[in-house]
Amino acid sequence: MVEFGGRNLTISIAKPLAPRPPRRPFQHGQLDASKSDLWQTRLPDEAAGSSEQARKWEVDERTIYVGGLPYSMVESEVEDLFSSYGKPEHVWIAMDKMTGRSRGFGFTWTESPAAAQAAVSALNAPPELPLSPAEILRRCISRAFAELVAQDPTHLRTIEWRELEHMLRGIFDGLGFDTTLTESLKDGGKDLILRFTIHGREHDYFVEVKHWRSGKRVGEKPVRTFIDVVFRERARGGLFLSSSGFAEATLRWITGVERHGVRLGGEDKIVTLCRTYLQMPSGVWARQSHLEDLLFIGTV
Repeated sequence: MVEFGGRNLTISIAKPLAPRPPRRPFQHGQLDASKSDLWQTRLPDEAAGSSEQARKWEVDERTIYVGGLPYSMVESEVEDLFSSYGKPEHVWIAMDKMTGRSRGFGFTWTESPAAAQAAVSALNAPPELPLSPAEILRRCISRAFAELVAQDPTHLRTIEWRELEHMLRGIFDGLGFDTTLTESLKDGGKDLILRFTIHGREHDYFVEVKHWRSGKRVGEKPVRTFIDVVFRERARGGLFLSSSGFAEATLRWITGVERHGVRLGGEDKIVTLCRTYLQMPSGVWARQSHLEDLLFIGTV
Protein backbone atom coordinates (compact mmCIF):
# COMPACT_ATOMS: atom_id res chain seq x y z
CA MET A 1 0.00 0.00 0.00
CA VAL A 2 1.32 3.43 -0.99
CA GLU A 3 0.34 6.63 0.81
CA PHE A 4 0.78 10.09 -0.66
CA GLY A 5 -0.49 13.35 0.78
CA GLY A 6 -2.42 11.47 3.46
CA ARG A 7 -4.31 9.35 0.91
CA ASN A 8 -3.93 5.67 0.10
CA LEU A 9 -3.35 5.19 -3.62
CA THR A 10 -5.02 2.47 -5.66
CA ILE A 11 -2.50 0.90 -8.05
CA SER A 12 -3.43 -1.83 -10.52
CA ILE A 13 -3.01 -2.94 -14.12
CA ALA A 14 -5.36 -0.77 -16.18
CA LYS A 15 -8.22 -2.40 -18.03
CA PRO A 16 -8.61 -1.51 -21.70
CA LEU A 17 -11.41 0.96 -22.28
CA ALA A 18 -14.64 -0.40 -23.67
CA PRO A 19 -15.98 1.20 -26.85
CA ARG A 20 -17.57 4.56 -26.21
CA PRO A 21 -21.27 4.05 -25.46
CA PRO A 22 -23.71 5.51 -27.98
CA ARG A 23 -25.53 8.68 -27.12
CA ARG A 24 -29.04 8.27 -25.82
CA PRO A 25 -31.79 10.84 -25.83
CA PHE A 26 -31.48 12.83 -22.62
CA GLN A 27 -34.46 12.60 -20.32
CA HIS A 28 -35.04 14.74 -17.28
CA GLY A 29 -33.61 13.15 -14.14
CA GLN A 30 -31.36 10.73 -16.03
CA LEU A 31 -27.61 10.84 -16.54
CA ASP A 32 -26.33 10.90 -20.10
CA ALA A 33 -24.06 7.80 -20.08
CA SER A 34 -21.96 9.17 -22.90
CA LYS A 35 -20.84 12.02 -20.62
CA SER A 36 -20.03 9.95 -17.55
CA ASP A 37 -16.92 8.34 -16.10
CA LEU A 38 -13.86 8.35 -18.42
CA TRP A 39 -15.74 9.98 -21.26
CA GLN A 40 -15.80 13.21 -19.24
CA THR A 41 -12.01 13.11 -19.30
CA ARG A 42 -10.02 15.10 -21.81
CA LEU A 43 -7.39 12.86 -23.37
CA PRO A 44 -4.05 14.35 -24.40
CA ASP A 45 -4.22 16.04 -27.82
CA GLU A 46 -1.41 13.73 -28.95
CA ALA A 47 -3.76 10.73 -28.55
CA ALA A 48 -5.81 12.00 -31.47
CA GLY A 49 -2.80 12.31 -33.77
CA SER A 50 -1.18 9.73 -36.01
CA SER A 51 -1.58 6.00 -35.40
CA GLU A 52 1.93 5.90 -33.91
CA GLN A 53 1.06 8.67 -31.46
CA ALA A 54 -2.26 7.07 -30.60
CA ARG A 55 -0.50 3.77 -29.85
CA LYS A 56 1.58 5.59 -27.24
CA TRP A 57 -1.57 6.39 -25.26
CA GLU A 58 -3.36 3.09 -25.76
CA VAL A 59 -4.50 1.53 -22.50
CA ASP A 60 -3.22 -2.04 -22.46
CA GLU A 61 -1.29 -4.49 -20.26
CA ARG A 62 1.70 -2.16 -19.98
CA THR A 63 -0.51 0.56 -18.49
CA ILE A 64 -0.89 1.08 -14.73
CA TYR A 65 -3.97 2.72 -13.27
CA VAL A 66 -3.32 5.00 -10.28
CA GLY A 67 -6.36 6.10 -8.27
CA GLY A 68 -6.89 8.14 -5.13
CA LEU A 69 -4.43 10.83 -6.21
CA PRO A 70 -4.46 14.06 -4.20
CA TYR A 71 -5.86 16.81 -6.41
CA SER A 72 -2.62 18.77 -6.01
CA MET A 73 -0.43 15.90 -7.24
CA VAL A 74 1.30 16.53 -10.58
CA GLU A 75 2.60 14.13 -13.22
CA SER A 76 6.25 14.53 -12.24
CA GLU A 77 5.42 13.30 -8.72
CA VAL A 78 3.70 10.22 -10.13
CA GLU A 79 6.76 9.60 -12.30
CA ASP A 80 9.03 9.87 -9.24
CA LEU A 81 6.82 7.35 -7.41
CA PHE A 82 7.33 4.73 -10.14
CA SER A 83 10.92 5.56 -11.11
CA SER A 84 12.37 3.11 -8.56
CA TYR A 85 10.88 0.30 -10.65
CA GLY A 86 12.02 1.57 -14.03
CA LYS A 87 11.46 5.00 -15.54
CA PRO A 88 7.90 5.25 -16.97
CA GLU A 89 7.62 5.99 -20.67
CA HIS A 90 5.06 8.66 -19.87
CA VAL A 91 2.52 9.63 -17.22
CA TRP A 92 -0.90 11.23 -17.54
CA ILE A 93 -3.27 12.55 -14.86
CA ALA A 94 -6.91 12.86 -15.93
CA MET A 95 -8.16 16.45 -15.89
CA ASP A 96 -11.78 17.56 -15.92
CA LYS A 97 -12.26 19.36 -19.22
CA MET A 98 -14.79 21.75 -17.72
CA THR A 99 -12.92 22.86 -14.59
CA GLY A 100 -9.32 22.03 -15.56
CA ARG A 101 -8.82 20.32 -12.17
CA SER A 102 -7.41 16.87 -11.55
CA ARG A 103 -9.99 14.10 -11.33
CA GLY A 104 -7.89 12.16 -8.82
CA PHE A 105 -6.71 9.35 -11.06
CA GLY A 106 -4.26 8.77 -13.88
CA PHE A 107 -2.17 6.29 -15.82
CA THR A 108 1.48 5.52 -16.23
CA TRP A 109 2.87 3.57 -19.19
CA THR A 110 5.78 1.14 -18.75
CA GLU A 111 8.04 -0.46 -21.32
CA SER A 112 6.33 -3.87 -21.12
CA PRO A 113 3.48 -5.78 -19.43
CA ALA A 114 6.05 -7.57 -17.25
CA ALA A 115 7.48 -4.27 -16.02
CA ALA A 116 3.98 -3.02 -15.21
CA GLN A 117 3.14 -6.14 -13.21
CA ALA A 118 6.43 -5.97 -11.29
CA ALA A 119 5.80 -2.34 -10.30
CA VAL A 120 2.21 -3.06 -9.22
CA SER A 121 3.32 -6.04 -7.12
CA ALA A 122 6.10 -4.06 -5.44
CA LEU A 123 3.97 -1.01 -4.65
CA ASN A 124 1.08 -3.09 -3.31
CA ALA A 125 3.32 -5.21 -1.08
CA PRO A 126 2.49 -4.93 2.64
CA PRO A 127 4.78 -2.60 4.61
CA GLU A 128 7.74 -4.22 6.29
CA LEU A 129 7.51 -4.69 10.05
CA PRO A 130 9.97 -2.62 12.10
CA LEU A 131 13.16 -4.47 13.01
CA SER A 132 13.64 -5.64 16.58
CA PRO A 133 16.58 -4.18 18.57
CA ALA A 134 18.29 -7.59 18.39
CA GLU A 135 17.94 -7.70 14.58
CA ILE A 136 19.29 -4.15 14.25
CA LEU A 137 22.31 -5.11 16.36
CA ARG A 138 22.82 -8.31 14.36
CA ARG A 139 22.82 -6.35 11.09
CA CYS A 140 25.29 -3.82 12.46
CA ILE A 141 27.62 -6.64 13.46
CA SER A 142 27.25 -8.28 10.05
CA ARG A 143 28.14 -5.02 8.33
CA ALA A 144 31.17 -4.60 10.59
CA PHE A 145 32.37 -8.09 9.61
CA ALA A 146 31.85 -7.24 5.94
CA GLU A 147 33.97 -4.10 6.36
CA LEU A 148 36.76 -6.13 7.97
CA VAL A 149 36.80 -8.73 5.19
CA ALA A 150 36.59 -6.07 2.46
CA GLN A 151 39.61 -4.24 3.88
CA ASP A 152 41.68 -7.36 4.60
CA PRO A 153 40.49 -10.79 3.37
CA THR A 154 42.66 -12.58 5.97
CA HIS A 155 40.07 -11.55 8.59
CA LEU A 156 37.78 -14.13 7.02
CA ARG A 157 39.79 -16.83 8.78
CA THR A 158 38.96 -15.38 12.22
CA ILE A 159 35.17 -15.40 11.71
CA GLU A 160 33.13 -18.36 12.98
CA TRP A 161 30.97 -20.28 10.48
CA ARG A 162 27.64 -19.04 11.85
CA GLU A 163 28.96 -15.46 11.93
CA LEU A 164 29.85 -15.84 8.25
CA GLU A 165 26.33 -17.02 7.44
CA HIS A 166 24.82 -14.05 9.29
CA MET A 167 27.21 -11.71 7.47
CA LEU A 168 26.20 -13.14 4.10
CA ARG A 169 22.54 -12.83 4.99
CA GLY A 170 23.05 -9.13 5.71
CA ILE A 171 24.96 -8.70 2.45
CA PHE A 172 22.33 -10.38 0.29
CA ASP A 173 19.57 -8.43 2.03
CA GLY A 174 21.43 -5.20 1.38
CA LEU A 175 21.96 -6.05 -2.29
CA GLY A 176 18.22 -6.45 -2.81
CA PHE A 177 17.36 -10.09 -2.14
CA ASP A 178 14.67 -11.22 0.28
CA THR A 179 16.95 -13.47 2.33
CA THR A 180 16.12 -16.27 4.76
CA LEU A 181 18.77 -17.86 6.98
CA THR A 182 17.83 -21.50 7.60
CA GLU A 183 17.99 -23.09 11.05
CA SER A 184 21.28 -24.66 11.99
CA LEU A 185 21.29 -28.46 11.55
CA LYS A 186 17.80 -28.22 10.00
CA ASP A 187 18.71 -26.43 6.82
CA GLY A 188 17.79 -29.23 4.42
CA GLY A 189 21.09 -28.88 2.55
CA LYS A 190 21.01 -25.09 2.12
CA ASP A 191 22.08 -22.28 4.45
CA LEU A 192 20.40 -19.30 2.77
CA ILE A 193 17.34 -18.89 0.56
CA LEU A 194 17.41 -15.84 -1.72
CA ARG A 195 14.18 -14.64 -3.30
CA PHE A 196 13.61 -11.81 -5.75
CA THR A 197 11.04 -10.85 -8.36
CA ILE A 198 11.66 -10.28 -12.06
CA HIS A 199 8.86 -9.46 -14.49
CA GLY A 200 6.26 -10.24 -11.86
CA ARG A 201 7.59 -13.74 -11.08
CA GLU A 202 9.35 -14.83 -7.89
CA HIS A 203 12.61 -16.72 -8.17
CA ASP A 204 14.44 -18.68 -5.45
CA TYR A 205 18.16 -19.34 -5.26
CA PHE A 206 19.86 -21.46 -2.61
CA VAL A 207 23.23 -20.72 -1.05
CA GLU A 208 25.33 -23.31 0.76
CA VAL A 209 28.30 -22.09 2.82
CA LYS A 210 31.33 -24.11 3.93
CA HIS A 211 33.76 -22.38 6.28
CA TRP A 212 36.17 -25.00 7.56
CA ARG A 213 38.79 -23.64 9.94
CA SER A 214 41.07 -26.51 8.94
CA GLY A 215 41.37 -24.98 5.47
CA LYS A 216 40.32 -28.24 3.83
CA ARG A 217 38.98 -27.81 0.30
CA VAL A 218 35.48 -28.99 -0.53
CA GLY A 219 35.25 -32.29 -2.37
CA GLU A 220 32.73 -33.67 -4.82
CA LYS A 221 30.22 -35.18 -2.37
CA PRO A 222 28.95 -31.94 -0.69
CA VAL A 223 28.62 -30.25 -4.10
CA ARG A 224 26.73 -33.22 -5.54
CA THR A 225 24.36 -33.17 -2.54
CA PHE A 226 23.72 -29.44 -3.00
CA ILE A 227 22.97 -29.87 -6.72
CA ASP A 228 20.44 -32.56 -5.80
CA VAL A 229 18.75 -30.21 -3.29
CA VAL A 230 18.48 -27.40 -5.87
CA PHE A 231 17.01 -29.80 -8.44
CA ARG A 232 14.64 -31.56 -6.04
CA GLU A 233 13.21 -28.33 -4.60
CA ARG A 234 13.01 -26.70 -8.05
CA ALA A 235 15.06 -23.63 -7.20
CA ARG A 236 16.15 -21.49 -10.13
CA GLY A 237 19.81 -22.06 -9.22
CA GLY A 238 22.32 -22.12 -6.41
CA LEU A 239 25.63 -20.75 -5.18
CA PHE A 240 28.04 -22.96 -3.22
CA LEU A 241 30.52 -20.80 -1.29
CA SER A 242 33.66 -22.25 0.28
CA SER A 243 36.10 -19.95 2.07
CA SER A 244 38.86 -22.53 1.57
CA GLY A 245 38.07 -23.28 -2.07
CA PHE A 246 37.39 -26.54 -3.90
CA ALA A 247 39.49 -29.58 -4.68
CA GLU A 248 40.89 -29.72 -8.21
CA ALA A 249 39.04 -32.97 -8.83
CA THR A 250 35.77 -31.27 -7.86
CA LEU A 251 36.35 -28.42 -10.32
CA ARG A 252 37.10 -30.90 -13.11
CA TRP A 253 34.08 -33.03 -12.24
CA ILE A 254 31.54 -30.20 -12.19
CA THR A 255 32.42 -29.01 -15.69
CA GLY A 256 31.06 -32.27 -17.12
CA VAL A 257 27.79 -32.73 -15.18
CA GLU A 258 24.28 -31.28 -15.26
CA ARG A 259 24.56 -28.73 -12.45
CA HIS A 260 21.00 -27.26 -12.56
CA GLY A 261 22.15 -23.66 -12.30
CA VAL A 262 24.63 -24.25 -9.46
CA ARG A 263 27.83 -22.21 -9.43
CA LEU A 264 30.89 -22.39 -7.16
CA GLY A 265 32.61 -19.48 -5.43
CA GLY A 266 35.64 -19.32 -3.16
CA GLU A 267 37.21 -16.72 -0.89
CA ASP A 268 37.52 -14.20 -3.73
CA LYS A 269 33.76 -14.37 -4.33
CA ILE A 270 32.99 -13.76 -0.65
CA VAL A 271 35.34 -10.77 -0.60
CA THR A 272 33.75 -9.40 -3.80
CA LEU A 273 30.28 -9.68 -2.27
CA CYS A 274 31.47 -7.73 0.80
CA ARG A 275 32.98 -4.95 -1.30
CA THR A 276 30.03 -4.71 -3.69
CA TYR A 277 27.60 -4.48 -0.76
CA LEU A 278 29.59 -1.70 0.90
CA GLN A 279 29.81 0.28 -2.36
CA MET A 280 26.04 0.30 -2.97
CA PRO A 281 24.25 3.61 -2.22
CA SER A 282 22.46 3.15 1.11
CA GLY A 283 23.35 -0.55 0.94
CA VAL A 284 20.58 -1.22 -1.60
CA TRP A 285 20.83 -2.68 -5.10
CA ALA A 286 17.95 -0.94 -6.84
CA ARG A 287 17.54 -2.89 -10.10
CA GLN A 288 16.29 -6.41 -9.47
CA SER A 289 16.92 -7.44 -13.04
CA HIS A 290 20.67 -7.32 -12.27
CA LEU A 291 20.58 -9.50 -9.15
CA GLU A 292 21.18 -12.79 -10.94
CA ASP A 293 24.29 -11.37 -12.64
CA LEU A 294 25.45 -10.00 -9.30
CA LEU A 295 25.03 -13.39 -7.67
CA PHE A 296 27.06 -15.37 -10.18
CA ILE A 297 29.74 -13.00 -11.40
CA GLY A 298 33.21 -14.34 -10.56
CA THR A 299 32.03 -17.92 -10.00
CA VAL A 300 32.81 -21.24 -11.69
